[in-house]
Amino acid sequence: MTATETRAERRRRVRKPRGRGLRTRTGCTTCRRRHLKCDEVTPCCGACTKSGHECVYANRDEARPGQVVQQESESPRRPPDFSEQTFSLAENLELNSAISPEQVFDSALQNHAQYDETDAAATALPVTTTARDDSTASPGDSSYTGVSSATARWFGLLLDDAALGLEIDAGNAFQLAAGDALFRSTNPLDSDSAPHFSPVQSSHVNEHALWQCPERLSLLPTQCLAFENFVRRVACWLDLFDLESHFSVLVPRLAMYNAGLMNAILALSARHISLNPAVSLNTHDRNGALKYYYETLHYVQKAMQFDSYKTSLELLSTALIVSTYEMLDGSRKDWERHLKGVFWIQRSQEINGESGGLKQAIWWAWLCQDAWAAFREQRRAFTIFRPTKALKDLSEHELACRAVFLFTKAVNYCSKEEVELDQNSIANRAAKADSLLALLQEWQNFLTLKFAPLPVNDGVDSDVFQPIWIHPPAFAVAIQLHHAARILIHLNRPSVGGLGGYMRTQKEVAASVDTIAGIAKPLNDDGASLISSQCLFIAGMCTQDARKQEVILELIDACRQRTGWPIKPLGEELQELWSRC
Repeated sequence: MTATETRAERRRRVRKPRGRGLRTRTGCTTCRRRHLKCDEVTPCCGACTKSGHECVYANRDEARPGQVVQQESESPRRPPDFSEQTFSLAENLELNSAISPEQVFDSALQNHAQYDETDAAATALPVTTTARDDSTASPGDSSYTGVSSATARWFGLLLDDAALGLEIDAGNAFQLAAGDALFRSTNPLDSDSAPHFSPVQSSHVNEHALWQCPERLSLLPTQCLAFENFVRRVACWLDLFDLESHFSVLVPRLAMYNAGLMNAILALSARHISLNPAVSLNTHDRNGALKYYYETLHYVQKAMQFDSYKTSLELLSTALIVSTYEMLDGSRKDWERHLKGVFWIQRSQEINGESGGLKQAIWWAWLCQDAWAAFREQRRAFTIFRPTKALKDLSEHELACRAVFLFTKAVNYCSKEEVELDQNSIANRAAKADSLLALLQEWQNFLTLKFAPLPVNDGVDSDVFQPIWIHPPAFAVAIQLHHAARILIHLNRPSVGGLGGYMRTQKEVAASVDTIAGIAKPLNDDGASLISSQCLFIAGMCTQDARKQEVILELIDACRQRTGWPIKPLGEELQELWSRC
């Protein structure tokens, strides 16, 4: 290679993308940093005026660093437009990069699908990333920008779904949110003169005092009843696999000083009562739940200007409760989007099933939701977490949680992505199924005496589904999830071994169906009913005996009466499935 060729090759390697040379170098540095077109209006350009950012020109004196424009004081306030708010929030909190978090996370999911998760040794491999305290991240830190962008896009989903949900214009939607002044007297963010700080300014003040209530919130009597319903009933769904019951113990106390979290709790509880009036003497309809939902948006919109809020326990709890609201509200598409939004937030902060405390509890509650949603949509679960603890090192409650994780792996095995990946290799497909079944058997081998059934008499001699009482309820549901995972794998595993193999598979599936339904018979716990009904649905998919079908429908209906979920009964779907067989 000649010297001329070497120099030419070096120039080709370091040459900047052609698009950079076409971009304007005029305009304020703030817009250039945010990758926005600047109208170059002085002393503050239109984009910075709209967002409240510092407008800094590199070579002009009209606008200086540190200058903050308070546009609100110069023009009357108007109800913001939802589409405008979505756009401006995405601008304000966007990554200083051309790559969006959807691309980053979706790429991670695609890469995750390429390696074989069914290897037993993979579950014990250490994670390659280290924990990070995002509360100390600075605006210039890459971790900060990742958290900011993920949170902004999650909130954008809320605004989009809210505007579509009521099918009214955005201005009226926001007026509905602002109509109830329940928390305005104690919430510093509710004042029209609430301060707006740049990232540099906000780092020099106690941010928590700017988005937290200085005094305990005061609830009306009807709101107290809805709040109590959340603590006693709805929170139990989220606390099922949490030994410390964070959602019924800690989260309600956090909500007493955070209007956004309190409104999210009241929205979820009011929606629950509207679907199941028997749980409360005070009736609530969906419009009442929507009112609290919009109050949540109103608060989060303002609080997201503060970095400490984006990584707070209050926001994490709010995000999961909103996701649960979407689950209860019955829109599978909206719920899917919010599950992914919560995934973005957790992924940006490296929250997983071993994070500890409330963060860990939120992750497991989210995984329970995502696993079911993934099963319904025949997709892979969003999580890319791999546990670091070996089964022998887990406590009983951690073993119960691991059942959720293994069920998720079974759901991944049944996904369209996995089926397409192995469509040309039956042997590889069968090998993955065998590896997953081995993992499930290994989990079962480590179960302690506390998972063993207790004596029970349901008062009725039954010729099908002998009752199996396992206490506490989390352990009972863990066993149900274990057998539901077995059923899914057997149903999707290629048939090998001839007639003998087929008969063995049918026998194992029937045994798993009997166990799931047998556990469900004495299980009347509110917190366990939701996941128990999901396992019953999976068991019912492969049940052909008419008497067993009847009992499964009765058990699913009993779960629905306790939870009010789902809006369309799972039993009806099973009956439609059976009619086609």
